[in-house]
Amino acid sequence: MTLRETLAREPSRRLLVYSFLVALLFNLWPWPHQFPAPDLVAVLLVFWSVQTPRRMGMTVAWLLGLVMDAHQGVLLGEHALIYCLLTYGAIALHRRMTGFGPAGQALHVAGLFLVVLIVGGVVNWFADSTPLTLWILVETIVNALGWLLVHRLLLTILKRRPASRPARPAKIVS
Repeated sequence: MTLRETLAREPSRRLLVYSFLVALLFNLWPWPHQFPAPDLVAVLLVFWSVQTPRRMGMTVAWLLGLVMDAHQGVLLGEHALIYCLLTYGAIALHRRMTGFGPAGQALHVAGLFLVVLIVGGVVNWFADSTPLTLWILVETIVNALGWLLVHRLLLTILKRRPASRPARPAKIVS
């Protein structure tokens, strides 16, 4: 099966919801500060925005960002802004990214995460005077590696799904 055939398969609403629930549980898990865990909600937002740009929107990104803001006790709207910028960037780049393989897509995603994390760092800098650090580069690399994992896993799931059935022609009653 080619990549185009896999991308043509629309994911079910259930798959979208369950993938975000798993990602939220992963993000809400209390990870040690020394262990850089990927932001799976952000990675999934980028993945689904690239794969199905018409089904993913800013509202979903904003609401998930508010949930993450409330959980982490940070400035309200910080994650929401980052997630909306990620979603916008992924939707804007989705045609370009589908022409690359997983490694090329991971580079695009890394650049997108780097820009968005710098914007988030600047917001933090203005809000509570915490300067930008090189930890942003570590987060970018970890999120790009998380992209490769999520990309492989979800495309495998999409390949196993049956292809969408074509619409039946309407019956003509005479």
